[in-house]
Amino acid sequence: MNPQARVNFQQLTSPMAGVEYKANIGWQLGADLRFGDRLYVQPGAFFGRSATAVKTYSATRCCTKTTWCAPT
Repeated sequence: MNPQARVNFQQLTSPMAGVEYKANIGWQLGADLRFGDRLYVQPGAFFGRSATAVKTYSATRCCTKTTWCAPT
């Protein structure tokens, strides 16, 4: 058994005009098992979480999260 814990980092580059990005730190927990020596199978299960907030602006309104606004 091979327990694992990970931290995920995201970075979004080159935002379009009128768009703000904020990427939060994520995490991942899980375990896997290895069967075999030279040739092996390694099934596992992992659970993770990450979040990215997107905010867009138009001339008359502001939208948050993953909602995209069409210019008016």
